[in-house]
Amino acid sequence: RLYPGKAGDPREQHVEDQQRDRDPGEGTRTLAGKSWIFCSLGVDVHLGEYKFISPHQISNGSEILEGKRFVVATGAAPFIPPIPGLDKISYLTSDNIWQLKELPKKLVVLGGGPIGAELAQTFARLGSKVTLVEMADRLLIREDPEVSELVKKRFEAEGLTVLLKT
Repeated sequence: RLYPGKAGDPREQHVEDQQRDRDPGEGTRTLAGKSWIFCSLGVDVHLGEYKFISPHQISNGSEILEGKRFVVATGAAPFIPPIPGLDKISYLTSDNIWQLKELPKKLVVLGGGPIGAELAQTFARLGSKVTLVEMADRLLIREDPEVSELVKKRFEAEGLTVLLKT
C-alpha cells in the first residue's frame, strides 16, 4: 500500500505520483513516481520524514509504524562543488545528463564515487572522450583500496583519463 495516497489501483496512484513529482526543470521523478512497483510486491511505502524511535519502530510525529525490517530510501541529490564560475555556465548532473539529445564529444565528470564512475564509464563506452576528476587520492573511496586501483586501471585501459587529488 502507498501512504499517503488514494484508494484504488496502485498503477493509478503511480500516474498521479509521476505528475505530482515530476520536476519540470529536469524531467526527473522521485521514489514516489515508482512506488507502485514496490506496492505490487507487497511492500508498504510511506513517504515523508520519519525517525527511528526503537529498533523496530519509526515515527513521523503523528504515527508510529512497527516492522521487523525497514528500507530507508532517502534519495540523493547531486553535489554541486563550489567552483568559481560554475554558476555562470550550463552544466549537467546525474539528474539531467540523460536529457542529452546528442553524445558529447568530450565530457569531464567531477567525482569518482559510484555515480561519477558509472557515468564516466558509460559515456566512454558510448564514444565520448571522458576525463574523470576525483578530489581524493583514489576512486570509489568507500571500497577497498585494491578495488579502487582495479577500477582505475580498467578505466584507463578503456581510454578514460583519471585525475586524482584534483
